[in-house]
Amino acid sequence: MMSTDGSTWPDQLPWGRSLQTSRGYGRPAVDALLAGLAEHLAATFGHERPDWVTAPTRFLDHWWLPHGRRGFDALALRDAPAAFRRRGVMLHPSMLERR
Repeated sequence: MMSTDGSTWPDQLPWGRSLQTSRGYGRPAVDALLAGLAEHLAATFGHERPDWVTAPTRFLDHWWLPHGRRGFDALALRDAPAAFRRRGVMLHPSMLERR
């Protein structure tokens, strides 16, 4: 895959090769979360999303709030990045921050 600036995606990233293909883990929530992450990172860095992220098995038929804190639900529902939200994964952006 090529990025919008002509560089190869995701080979230039240390973890990028693992985003090119994914056979899935057989756990719908985890598979949706990983697809959301791959799509979110591709969009963040200006690259095309990998083809596998649009497979029907990468979308949940219900909402999943992976943070486990009930008081955080409203914020996660409001602020989840689009790549996660469209898959039913209500992940607050703060969960993606490096600490």
